[in-house]
Amino acid sequence: MRGRDVVAEMEREGERYLVIGYSPSRPPCLVQLTPSEVDVIDRWIGGEPMRCIAKARRAAERTVANQIASAYRKLGVGSRQELLNLLHGESRETGK
Repeated sequence: MRGRDVVAEMEREGERYLVIGYSPSRPPCLVQLTPSEVDVIDRWIGGEPMRCIAKARRAAERTVANQIASAYRKLGVGSRQELLNLLHGESRETGK
């Protein structure tokens, strides 16, 4: 099951139940990013300032800036808006 995992099993009155956890699938384009880049990009598109991302990750702001730049380069985007468009399946040329 893509994006789903069995997180617990339980039995009640002779019936077996599986508790399923669901985490949304990441867009396929993010596969080419490192886990650190994905974390930084998630925070960045969520609107967190670079300073806050760096503090949360216990990294220098320059490191976070480099990770964002590296992700942009790998994804072929040049701005936060282009990144959002890409992640939401919109064309960079048309914005739709």
